[in-house]
Amino acid sequence: VFRIVQLPPAEARDYLKELLVKQEACTICSHPPFTGVLLDYFKARDESVEAAQQLQAALYDTALSATCSSQNVEKLHAHAQVSQKTLQNAGPRPGTLQRQTYVMAARILHSRIKGLIEREVFGGNFARARKLMGARVVSRSKAANPSLKNYAAGAAQEGRKRAKFVRQQVLKIQTKALSDEYKTWLSNPQQREHLLEKAEQMAAARQAVSDTVLGADVGGGDEDGQAVDAANLSERQKARLGQARLNKSLAALFKHPAWGQGLRAQDPNTALAASHVLSENALSEQQSREESNALFHFDAQVLENPAAMPSMTRTCQETHGGLCQEESGSA
Repeated sequence: VFRIVQLPPAEARDYLKELLVKQEACTICSHPPFTGVLLDYFKARDESVEAAQQLQAALYDTALSATCSSQNVEKLHAHAQVSQKTLQNAGPRPGTLQRQTYVMAARILHSRIKGLIEREVFGGNFARARKLMGARVVSRSKAANPSLKNYAAGAAQEGRKRAKFVRQQVLKIQTKALSDEYKTWLSNPQQREHLLEKAEQMAAARQAVSDTVLGADVGGGDEDGQAVDAANLSERQKARLGQARLNKSLAALFKHPAWGQGLRAQDPNTALAASHVLSENALSEQQSREESNALFHFDAQVLENPAAMPSMTRTCQETHGGLCQEESGSA
């Protein structure tokens, strides 16, 4: 029945109807403990396409969350072993350990989901996004400035000043030559029209590049897959639009549809969305402790095994080599 996950909704509905026909002929063929329950749900909702889509989503989530081994569970025990630094340390209480493990699992899942979304939004420019974020000045005080320029040797500072003075003089000469040529072009109506047209093209290209996320290929397309013509911009001009593209990328990260899927318990910042956090006055400290104990307490009661252990249920195909028991004559 897991094959319907990869089928279109209409084909999934048809396949479920085929299983219903098989179930009417032989109940064992449909595996009553699992597939039989799904078919009952499908039948109760008039065998509609919407019911098939709901079953597809449920099976997809089951396939993602079901584990093939206990390896992931064993990994969650590592943090308890690391926190117990000495043999004399009794370690955390069972309820505390369960709560910490649950919080850690939620944070790991949030980190993985956020990493996948960032890879989609930023693409191969994640390092550049971090650099752009670091370039945003929070404070200009000396205490907040991690640069070592101010603590360099005096000779090195003098050398940099001389090099900067030379660059400025060269730039003045080049700017004067370009200014004279620019004024000559403006005096010619045809050249003036050409410059205005080129300026409009550059402005349009700048706006087009600014509207793309960092993960979009400026030379090939934007986030919607449409081509972005940036031929009129140099690489340095494109680089100056990094902050605008970063703002667009951060907005796309926060508005990504993945945060609205599933339980919707997470947001781009934390593993528990702020909308789910109770206010300080919602619960008293004693009530909060009682709620935590009710969720994560350790049940030390030992239960006896049932007198008759449940047996594994097998379908006809597993028992009779791919045939139904009606067809094999071994009913």
